[in-house]
Amino acid sequence: MGKNITVGTLGHIFLWSICCCLLLFVPSAGNTANYSDSAHGDPGYGVLRSSMPSTYAQGNCGHCHEQHEAAKSGLLFATNFSGKMTNPYTAADNACFQCHQDASSQSGGITNNNYSATFGGATAESDSIMDAFNQSSYHNLYDIQQYITGSRGTKSFSNFSALYNPCSGCHNAHLAKANKRSTGDPTETVMSKPSDHENLWGDDNGTTELMTSYGTGYQPPLYDGSSTLLEPDGLSTSATTQAGKTPNYNAFCTDCHNSTNVIYSTELGRNLRTFNWSLEVHGEDTASDDSSSYSGWGGSGSETEMQSPYSDSNLGSYVLSCMDCHEPHGSSNAYLIRTSINAGSVSLPSGSSNWDNVCSRCHAVASDLRNLHHRVKDDGDYSCSDCHIGSTRDGNIRPCIECHYHGSSFRGLKTF
Repeated sequence: MGKNITVGTLGHIFLWSICCCLLLFVPSAGNTANYSDSAHGDPGYGVLRSSMPSTYAQGNCGHCHEQHEAAKSGLLFATNFSGKMTNPYTAADNACFQCHQDASSQSGGITNNNYSATFGGATAESDSIMDAFNQSSYHNLYDIQQYITGSRGTKSFSNFSALYNPCSGCHNAHLAKANKRSTGDPTETVMSKPSDHENLWGDDNGTTELMTSYGTGYQPPLYDGSSTLLEPDGLSTSATTQAGKTPNYNAFCTDCHNSTNVIYSTELGRNLRTFNWSLEVHGEDTASDDSSSYSGWGGSGSETEMQSPYSDSNLGSYVLSCMDCHEPHGSSNAYLIRTSINAGSVSLPSGSSNWDNVCSRCHAVASDLRNLHHRVKDDGDYSCSDCHIGSTRDGNIRPCIECHYHGSSFRGLKTF
């Protein structure tokens, strides 16, 4: 016969089992040392679930994890992610939305304005993360989880565990800081690259983590309400100073969005287009300066191509940041296009072809680019119908997006 198991033995087995389970969900050594510096762990403004006893200090792990009663993955107090394939989302779909919504579980609530408002000074379109994800254009959480866990697509970084929330693709909950509290301080970054989840991205000065890594190539856009002050905090007119406050979002975003990774979109029913940022003229490649002079079908002369703070004299050397044009979570505009770009309002509802409304925030309006485009026609093998719909005299111009989009090479002419 086997040995008798005493009550004391059962107790030891139970305690040992609980300890093993907890070890599975304890942050790594690197995270443990930094949790109290994170937005969630900060003892002054960290997580503070209103339904918890007052004996739980602000930032305590117990505000998110319930070590004895939780039946959810990660010992979370709410469902990690429901697997819902499209928005609209509710708080029940994502544990993060329990606090990052208008009816927040966080004592005192949390306000998370969209990027254009937080770093561009514009009027807020959404004031919570859940609201942003419930816009008409958004990063699909189901697709993100499928992608980062290796269930669909191909990527250049290791698979995340199936336990991970889709928000973990861009954020490490035990490290992320509160950059909204100090928009000009990149050490308060909220991001971790998917390929380097255990470290913050954008907090290391003098490295490739900031937009200063492009030298004088990065020109921050105008801050809303000013004709001279620049993003991300509207406190300086110096491009170099402001670039030093801006994380290198390009290197961050291209961890997923690049020329090799395959990402499926449930909303589109296809894989996303791939592109090589090093070959993009809004990226690291060289654009042409066609503004100084022209001679062709439209006549000859010179014209200004760029809007302030961009300068025609620097054309060919600029590098944009992904966040200059896009929101990270969601937007009422198509393709997550910001509702405010370069201190001006932008409207591009889903299905709209009025891309001039977007492009003209930095480039001269389409009517002013007439001669430039005619020069391109004369220099290449193009017909009138490549740019015009119907009669050319009616000015029916094709939408910019038909030629100018990430990864495009229309008729062999590198365009975007």
